[in-house]
Amino acid sequence: MPPSSSSWLLDLLHHIGPIAWLVLGLLIALSAATWASMWDRRRILRAAESGHERLLLLLRDRRSLDRVREACAAEPNTPSARVLLAGAREAESLRGLTGVGAAGSVEARLRILERACEEARREEILLLQRRLPLLASVGAAAPFIGLFGTVWGIMRSFQEIASAGSAALTVVGPGISEALVTTAAGLAAAIPAVMMYNHFQTRVRRMSVRLQGLTDEILNLWEREELEAAAGERLGHGRTNVR
Repeated sequence: MPPSSSSWLLDLLHHIGPIAWLVLGLLIALSAATWASMWDRRRILRAAESGHERLLLLLRDRRSLDRVREACAAEPNTPSARVLLAGAREAESLRGLTGVGAAGSVEARLRILERACEEARREEILLLQRRLPLLASVGAAAPFIGLFGTVWGIMRSFQEIASAGSAALTVVGPGISEALVTTAAGLAAAIPAVMMYNHFQTRVRRMSVRLQGLTDEILNLWEREELEAAAGERLGHGRTNVR
């Protein structure tokens, strides 16, 4: 009767040496950190994406900066709301800047507002990318850590052959076991890390594009309000001159 997979695995682990156990312990720790990071990033990105969609629904009927604040109040803990609020606060502070100088011109104030929104967007992207370098590092390093265990297992097999003067399976088995187990552990740690790193990076890039769209929306709203205010002033001066 062939041995079960669990008993075969236990027998395999029983024959590996301390160096292989050290490699396995390191790979298990890296794998646990990887899965914790993946779960955290999945939760954060899902909340950011769903919050963005809800915020867009709230913004459809809000075509002024004052109404933008009201919409963001409903989703205060999302990256999209924080970028919009940063732009709205900067726009509010720029309303008092007037005059013909560079600081008071519409173009200069528009650049100031754009830089403020861009800074807020970069900060949110950096927050979304937290822990992703860990996934990249594990994906790059885990196969080599497993390869170290593989090489060590093969070396152990050769030492056993030299000591016993025989290449029987009972002699080379422990070293081969170390090589196989550490190789598999390295791949098991690296493959999910690489796949999920690419997946999360794609989602972060999409979110960056969405936040850029919100930045453009803030700039358009502010510029429209400035043009409307300027048109109102010209109209008021024209009526005064007519009188």
